[in-house]
Amino acid sequence: GAPAPTMKSLDQVEARTIVNATNTPGDASNQFIISQPGSYYLAGNITGVASKNGIRINVSGVTLDLNGFAMHGIGPSFAGIFCASGTVRVAIVNGTISGWPLDGIDAGLSINGRFEKLTVSGNGNSASRAGIRTGQAAVVRDCVAYGGTGHAFRSGDACVFNSCSAYLNTGSGFALSNNDVVTDCVAQGNGVHGFDGAHACVLTNCTAASNASNGYNFSGDGCAFDRCAARLNSGIGIN
Repeated sequence: GAPAPTMKSLDQVEARTIVNATNTPGDASNQFIISQPGSYYLAGNITGVASKNGIRINVSGVTLDLNGFAMHGIGPSFAGIFCASGTVRVAIVNGTISGWPLDGIDAGLSINGRFEKLTVSGNGNSASRAGIRTGQAAVVRDCVAYGGTGHAFRSGDACVFNSCSAYLNTGSGFALSNNDVVTDCVAQGNGVHGFDGAHACVLTNCTAASNASNGYNFSGDGCAFDRCAARLNSGIGIN
């Protein structure tokens, strides 16, 4: 018979959507906007633009794979990645986010987020900012936050942190909330507390060293500490 195609189409080889001006066009405040659920990825580095977020996620059910690439902010840009209020089940993984004047990732108004294998550095311009800011019931794994103006990590209630490092940020290493669980994490050389939180937080195998205030600072009740170390903090080891 006649010849027929035998190879896979591009959609079959890479069944995800590239973040670019064609697939995810932006607006006056955002370089790119993800407005449909699905799986998205970067095919190259992104450099910030004045008065814009790098990527805005407007919809629930999104996985964004930075694919090993970097998002570099500039002085007058906004946040690297911003998740709109009420979004749920957003996952952001595998890349570098640096130099954004607001948060590296601002997902503070989202729920059920997942953040993995991210390096965030030099983000923020005030004490309330963070390298990675999550909403409630988020999971953060294998992430590094370094040299930010503000907190390294800032979370909502019922979040889980595993294998994360906060180093030399001007705020606290981990600015936790209520009912958070932190395992195998390190906070060193941060400008306020190593780990800061409220009620019913559980910390296991964590280290707080050389922070400018307390190593562990928890203002609520029902907290638990198992095999945690505090050394050379300027304030109290565990408060």
